Amino acid sequence: MSVAQNISFQLLKASMMAFINSLILAFFQTNARKKIITLHNYLEEKKRIKNEN
Repeated sequence: MSVAQNISFQLLKASMMAFINSLILAFFQTNARKKIITLHNYLEEKKRIKNEN
């Protein structure tokens, strides 16, 4: 459950940064993208079944 809460909180932060960036282009220009990349890396670490590609 803590993994799901962490992912949810990280997505909330990324969406807020993207929303603020849509209103004021000078803020959070790359932070939302960096947050999504960080979240993707976190999910890859937590993945229990790895793809064999």
